[in-house]
Amino acid sequence: MKNFAVCSLLVLLLGSPVLSATENDTLTVDLAEAIALAMGESYSAIVLDMSLSQAKHEVAAARGRFGTQANLQVTLPELEEGVQRVQVPGDLPRYDSYGSREVRTTLQVSQPLPTDGVISLSGHVYQQNDTYYDQVLDKTQEQQTFFNSYDISLSQPLFVPNQLKLGLENAEINHRLA
Repeated sequence: MKNFAVCSLLVLLLGSPVLSATENDTLTVDLAEAIALAMGESYSAIVLDMSLSQAKHEVAAARGRFGTQANLQVTLPELEEGVQRVQVPGDLPRYDSYGSREVRTTLQVSQPLPTDGVISLSGHVYQQNDTYYDQVLDKTQEQQTFFNSYDISLSQPLFVPNQLKLGLENAEINHRLA
C-alpha cells in the first residue's frame, strides 16, 4: 500500500509539468529529478524511508543475537576479619585475630545455537590469602591459595518455540513489507 502511494506520486509528477509561480512558466523534470523531488519533499516518502531503515536495523539486530557473547565477572577483594579467643592453661585468655582476602574472576564465552540453545565455556580463577594464628609455632601465619576451574555447559530449551529464529524471521518479514 505504501509503495502504491509513492508510485502514484511519481506518476503524477512525471505525467504533468510542475508549475512555477506563474501559470505560463512550466518546469519539466526528468525521472531522476522527479524522484529526488518526491523523496526530498514528500512526508510519506520520508516516513517510508525511515520505516525501511528501521526494518534494516531490526534485521541486523536479530542476526547479531546469533553472535558470540563474552561476560566477565570480577569480585575485588572480599575481606573478612575476626578475633578468636585462645585459652592458655594457667594464664589469662589470649585473643588472636585472623582474616582472609579473596579475589574471584569468571570469564564466560557463550555461543547461541540456531536451536535456541547456548553452549558456553567458562573459566574461574580464585585466590585467597588467609592469616591465622598457629598455636604450635606460637606465631601468626599467612597462607595463599589459588584455584582455577573450567567448564563447558549446554543449555537447550525443549518443547518451546525457537525465539531466536522467530525473531529473525519476523524482522526479515517486516523488512520485506517496509
